[in-house]
Amino acid sequence: MRNVNYSVWLFATALLSPSAAVADPCRESLVREMSRPMKGQASKSTITTVTSGQKPMINYHFSNGSGDWLTQVIDPPGMPWSLAVGDVLYASSDKGKTWKKVRELNDPGHDPDVVLKQQADVARSAQNIACGFEEIDGVRLEKLEGDLVYPQMNMTTRQTLWIHPETRQTVKTFSVMRLSGMETAVTQSIEYLSDLTLPKP
Repeated sequence: MRNVNYSVWLFATALLSPSAAVADPCRESLVREMSRPMKGQASKSTITTVTSGQKPMINYHFSNGSGDWLTQVIDPPGMPWSLAVGDVLYASSDKGKTWKKVRELNDPGHDPDVVLKQQADVARSAQNIACGFEEIDGVRLEKLEGDLVYPQMNMTTRQTLWIHPETRQTVKTFSVMRLSGMETAVTQSIEYLSDLTLPKP
């Protein structure tokens, strides 16, 4: 009887182990999508950010697929735009007519490989994972969600992703982030472009 109980305990332990957790189809899908390289096709994202009930901030984020990007703040008006070219961040206070160098982007937090590894590690330890399908604008999209913990930032996030069934590209994300008692909700709608030319500072 003791051996039987021990075998049951080993089986239960295996089910709760990280390796067994990764075998879950929903978790595998979440890890795969959050491990996808950030470089690739050019895109335009419309991002709406709401922090603790304040007025929403809306911006357009353009990425050329090679690591360079441009963020245009639409609302509130008059906010500076940001442009990253190579390892340099620039800012413009006149809607892109002129650019001023802000700083070098040489810290690990801006290294795509480092960020990608962190995302994958966070996804592997996600909790309350769910997956299924949802129809948006007449398209049946795959839907993935889970609770993520970022220990280095002391932040938790409920992350939801919608993936197109044919292209397998993420076309929408919704994040609810909790940090230092504040809650921020971010909705991102992504449009993929055949070509994109960013400003030259």
